[in-house]
Amino acid sequence: MKKNIIKLSVISLLCIMTLISCGKPNTNNTDNNNTTEQTQNENTTPTIPGNVEPSTVEVKKVVSIDNLKDKDEATIKKVLGEPKSKEENKVTYEKDDYTFEITYVDSKSAIIKIIPTKEMKYPNDGINILNVLGINAQTPDVTAPIGLVWNNKFNTYKITVASDASVENKLSYVEIILDEKYAQ
Repeated sequence: MKKNIIKLSVISLLCIMTLISCGKPNTNNTDNNNTTEQTQNENTTPTIPGNVEPSTVEVKKVVSIDNLKDKDEATIKKVLGEPKSKEENKVTYEKDDYTFEITYVDSKSAIIKIIPTKEMKYPNDGINILNVLGINAQTPDVTAPIGLVWNNKFNTYKITVASDASVENKLSYVEIILDEKYAQ
C-alpha cells in the first residue's frame, strides 16, 4: 500500500510539473505589446483547453467537503453508506453515479478520489463534476490538457480533475487533498 501511495505521489508531482510548464506564456516573442496583451487575456479570461462545449452530464450534489473533511470512517459511512471494499487505509464507497475512494491518515479522511461511473467528457465536465461536492467552481488555477487544478480553495488544499490519458476527451477522476499535511 505504501508503494502505491508513493507511486501516486510521484505521478501527481509529475502531473503538476507538467501542468505548470504547460501554462507558461511564450517569452521568446519580441513584440512586448502582444506578449503583455496575451498574458493579460490569459489571466482574466476563463479558459479550458481544447474546444470547450457545454457540459455533457448533469451533476447533482451528493456530499459536501465539510461532510468528509477530517471525518472518521463511522461518520463517512453515515454519509456515503456501507463501504464496497477496504484495503489498509483506503475505503471505497459507491453513491449515486460515483465511486468515492477515501484514504484515511490517523483515522481521519485525508485524500478523496471521486471516479464517475458513467462517462464524462474532459474538459467539458471538468468544472461541472465539482458540483458532486456542492462546489460551484470557476476558472481553475492551472489549466492543461491533462487536468485542471485548484489550489487552497473550497476548504481544501488541492483539487485536481484529471483527464484519462488513454481515452481522448474522457474525464478520469477528481482527487481532493484535504490538507497540506497530506500532500507528499
